[in-house]
Amino acid sequence: MSAKNVRGPPTLPPRLLEIYEKWNDVYERRPGWSELGEERLWEELCFCILSSNVPYEMASTAVVQLTQKGLLDFEDSRGIRAGSIASELSRPVYHPRRKDGSLRVYRFPRNGAHNIVGAWTYLYLNNAGLRSLLRMEFVPAELRSILASNVPGIGFKEASHFLRNVKYTDALAVLDTHIVSFLDSFVEPLEARSLTPHRYVQLEALMIEFAKNLGLSPAVLDMAVWEYMRAN
Repeated sequence: MSAKNVRGPPTLPPRLLEIYEKWNDVYERRPGWSELGEERLWEELCFCILSSNVPYEMASTAVVQLTQKGLLDFEDSRGIRAGSIASELSRPVYHPRRKDGSLRVYRFPRNGAHNIVGAWTYLYLNNAGLRSLLRMEFVPAELRSILASNVPGIGFKEASHFLRNVKYTDALAVLDTHIVSFLDSFVEPLEARSLTPHRYVQLEALMIEFAKNLGLSPAVLDMAVWEYMRAN
């Protein structure tokens, strides 16, 4: 896929441009990974693990709840405990609220707990942690592959999500159904929407090229498109 395949001159709806400017301000103020402590990096990774196939609000409130309960303490000599995490995720205390105002249980409590334990084991039992990994100065795509291959619950999307959130790179795209729908509707008709690793890289290149043709940050455009498509 190349620029010649993009539909006409690249443009964005005015409302999407407004959202982009908002997110650009947010992203500019966000601290980079070198300014973050290990605890914050770990919480960001747990958020990305818990974001897989669940609403943003559910993942974000789950991380807050688990942190407040002391269940994400990576320095605990007893280790992160799957049973305790799964039990907490099974409580009806998470957003978004239902139409009747009630809160929800986390959608996949056992899987979420298992993945967090697996991530802790890889990063802190078998290795020296996230800051140590980030300091190795991998090419962003290479570090993404390392995370996706070794951290349970982390694929290309969530690995890209983590690396963007901690400002390791803005050269990777966080592709979900909203972003893929945007590409199909505004950029180029897509023959297939399935996100195998190979297809992910193809669509990521299309998204990055589109952003660059507009003179925009791919990392910020991702966030803006996500909000815009959710509301439409």
